[in-house]
Parts: sequence; C-alpha cells; structure tokens
Amino acid sequence: MNKKIICRVLLCLMILALMPVQAHAIDRVDLSKSVNLTIQFSHEGQPLPGAQLKIYKVAEMDEWGEFTFLDEFASYPVMLPVDTDWTALANTLDAYIQQDQLDPADAGITDENGMVKFPKKRMALTPGLYLITGSTLTYNGVCYTPAPTLVALPNRAPEEHQWDYDVEAQVKYTRRTAPADYTVMKVWKDDGNESKRPASIKVNLLRDGSVHETVILSADNQWQHTWCELEAGYTWTVTEEAVKDYSVLITQGPASADLKQDTVSAGHILFTVTNTCTASDENGLPQTGSLWWPVPVLMIMGLICLIVGLFKMRRLGNEG
Repeated sequence: MNKKIICRVLLCLMILALMPVQAHAIDRVDLSKSVNLTIQFSHEGQPLPGAQLKIYKVAEMDEWGEFTFLDEFASYPVMLPVDTDWTALANTLDAYIQQDQLDPADAGITDENGMVKFPKKRMALTPGLYLITGSTLTYNGVCYTPAPTLVALPNRAPEEHQWDYDVEAQVKYTRRTAPADYTVMKVWKDDGNESKRPASIKVNLLRDGSVHETVILSADNQWQHTWCELEAGYTWTVTEEAVKDYSVLITQGPASADLKQDTVSAGHILFTVTNTCTASDENGLPQTGSLWWPVPVLMIMGLICLIVGLFKMRRLGNEG
C-alpha cells in the first residue's frame, strides 16, 4: 500500500477520534457571566396568573457543563449520574426540600401573562442546576400544582454550539377539581443484594411541605399504602426516611391497572419510590455506570499501534 495513502487514512482517523474532545473543549461555560430565567405557566395557551414559584440552586456547574451538588443537597439520598431520570430527580429533591423547609434562591409570582422572570432579587443568578417548584394555585375553580422542574442555567440544545444565558422554561402541572386517592409503592433495584434490604421503611406524606402522616411499608402490605380522598388545593408528596446503602428516586403519575389492589379510582395518583443499591454486590463489584472518558485515549493508542505495525510490516517487506 502506498505510504502516502496510509498516512492520510491514519491522519483522518486520528482527527475523527479527537473531534468529540475538541468540540467539548470549545463549548466551555463562562462561569463569570450571570444567567436569567423566564418561566411560563399556562393551561392550553391560557395564562395562569398569581402562581407562586420558587427556584433553588441545587448544584454548581463547571466550565464543561458538569454538575456537583451544593453542600445542603449532598447529604440527600440522591445521585447525579449521567443516566439520571431528571423528572424523578426533580420530584425527589422537591419533596426533601419541602420537608426540610429550605429557603429558595429566589421567588416570584406569575403576572397576567402567566410569566415570571428571575432574578427578582438584586443578587444575580450564577451558572448551575436549578429546581423550579411552586404552590398549588386555585384558578377559576380548578387547582393547578406546578410540576417540579430542573433546568440548567445556562442551557443549550444538543445540536447548538453556544450556551444560552437567557433561558425560557415552560412548567407543567397537575390539574384537579376534586379529592383523589394517592398510593405510595416501593420498588427495589438491588439484584444480588436483596439481603441488604431492611425489613421495613418509613414514608412521610407531606401536605404543603408539612408531615401529614407517616406510614410503614413492608412485605406484609406488599410495600405499598393508599390514602383515600385527599383534598384538592394542597400540594401532596412523599419522602422516605434514608435507607442505608440505597439511593432514592420518587416519581408521580396516574395509577395504572397493574397496581396491587382490587380497584383503581379515577384520578388515582401513584407515588413510586425506587431504591437503588449503591453498595458493592456480593462479588465486590460496585454498581456504577460505565466510564467513557478512556474511549478516545484508547482509540488513539490503538491508532499508534496500527501505525507502528504497518511500518514494521513495510520494513520487513523491504528487507525480504
């Protein structure tokens, strides 16, 4: 094979291998720049004025767009892996923030257009991961509860090459007009570590952030409990007392027919509390995600070995 062709091919492969690293280096976050957030709260295009919304800075952002929990949230039994369910993480953080009654970074009320802009205070917002929460709003006889939402400030779409420091966010909601049943159900993710499960766990039902009732879940009640006819007009959520060697994620949504009870009422809400084992399994292997940073390095090393091998083959051929 022609020596020039070999070199050109290898050069192209090396450039392709380095492209993701170079692109990552180009898109750095300007940590000295302040950020702004505009929130829209509406129902089918109809603005919802008067909603009280809060924002909490839960994690710092570095220049690469990676997050690290702030100290007041680092003790919570949650994690920030790459494959996190961000909706579940938002619900979980919101529940513990309500229970601990933490102060927000900022707060405001939606105007006649259903909008609120941050910062409202004089202090500027700095880059980070922010949680949007809100109190239940009764508007025209209907109760709207803002869904907890995580937003990165600054933000950018995957196809964009620049960070946006003036971010707009649309907050979703649950809509109620009458009392409803709520069920909490426990899910364990601990294959090979079932022996680490406690015999029971405690779950707190919160009403507008205050503990309304505490229940015990165990195998005896199929790890679930139902509260009937909880009033509309309140924000209902649940928290779990920390379980050793497990992280937690809490999701909220409509209860389905596969719930372990005879009937599921209309408007029935299900809290799913998922515990994932964070300890090593019985073989001593930690349950973690895959590390991807070595991939470009290994590709480059492989290309170097290929170059050396081709030149050795060419030298042997010349000697022969």
